[in-house]
Amino acid sequence: MLRSRQSVAGGGREPLADLLARHGRVEELRAYAEVSPLVEVTRCLSELLEARGDLDGAIEVYREAPNASVAFEVNSAAELSQLLQRHGRAGEALEVIRMLAESPHGDDWSIHLACVMYLEQDRAGEGLAFLDACEARHPDAWWDFSHCVWR
Repeated sequence: MLRSRQSVAGGGREPLADLLARHGRVEELRAYAEVSPLVEVTRCLSELLEARGDLDGAIEVYREAPNASVAFEVNSAAELSQLLQRHGRAGEALEVIRMLAESPHGDDWSIHLACVMYLEQDRAGEGLAFLDACEARHPDAWWDFSHCVWR
């Protein structure tokens, strides 16, 4: 049950990482996160550091995470963005998601999330310019943003 996995059993949690976190085994969890292709392990370490008041350490976990896959990179960026937002660093959170949206791995979800963040920060004009730039880069793509209401 405790051996490391290549996938998560369910509920978005990884049992070994959760066990290490519950017992405060930060260094062992950090070593596990360094070799694990699972964003759940990275999230667990970041949450533990955040709970202990080490915000810079929690952020660094995502910034230094191994890019084992495109899915890891996308999920890691989303997790980092949420962490930054929780701590009042909305501008940085938007930058992380905007960079993801503009990357080769960007998709309609990351573009939508960036638009929502622009709205939440009362930066609708910048959000529209961002959408125009996305359309210019991907003229044949169809992304439905009809549910984004610009103020």
